[in-house]
Amino acid sequence: WEVMYGKAKAYYEEFGNLEIPKDYYTEDGYSLGTWIATQRAVYRGTYSKKSYTLTQVQIDKLNAIGMRWERAADISWERYFEAARQYFEKHGDLLPAITFIDENGIDIGRWIRAQRTARKNGISQYGLTEERIARLDKIGMVWDVPDYLWEEGYAAAVKYHKEHGDLIVPSSYVDDSGFRLGAWINGQREARKTNRGTLTEDKIARLDALGMVWVDLIEKQWNDMFQVLCDHNDEYHTLNVPIKVKAKNGQSLYSWVNRQRELYKQGKLSEERIEKLQSIGFEFELP
Repeated sequence: WEVMYGKAKAYYEEFGNLEIPKDYYTEDGYSLGTWIATQRAVYRGTYSKKSYTLTQVQIDKLNAIGMRWERAADISWERYFEAARQYFEKHGDLLPAITFIDENGIDIGRWIRAQRTARKNGISQYGLTEERIARLDKIGMVWDVPDYLWEEGYAAAVKYHKEHGDLIVPSSYVDDSGFRLGAWINGQREARKTNRGTLTEDKIARLDALGMVWVDLIEKQWNDMFQVLCDHNDEYHTLNVPIKVKAKNGQSLYSWVNRQRELYKQGKLSEERIEKLQSIGFEFELP
């Protein structure tokens, strides 16, 4: 025992702790990692050989060189947790990149992901207890990143709607907090169109309540002008549009109609738009 204690003391004097991996061997071949793990197991009463005990003198000697009696896995978890807590204090969130490693060489990003995986899959060997979950919650742990990011985008959308009265957001729009709301809105349209991602019916309904326009803005503008043409036809029974007729947005219906004919001649008008215009009797080539 005294020989191994001497090895442990030398390790402590060199590294400042006894957080020794179980497979660690000293340069002269002593399995110091296993020995330290054994002392912890004996102290906690979990060692298989019940006849092996530690005297109070031995416990005191190990305490004097920084012995921690928890399992190595528990010590490691606490070390990572402290690094995560410091990250939260510095950055205001617990969303490090998966490759993030702090100045002490602790790969926080991968550890955070491991905690999420452990909770999701119920992997007990990670030691993620309810008490540890609560501690992580207190420092801003995000267990479902996609859902969290969606809520962040939705909050920005609500703010935009309050300020502008609609959700017609230019693609390049970035709000005053730096959030790329225009890109986020386009992402929601694409998610619904392709039926991919996490855009649930509940989320669609929440966006609808803000006046979400699911077609892109160019498509919306074309449809709006087409509706103005339809309204003009219903009221005057003609598709001959005077120069003075304008839409609510101030755009000239006369110019728009002529533009559709030009695009048709150039072969740049989609089949869908051609069919919609033909359905109300629109003539692309005038006599």
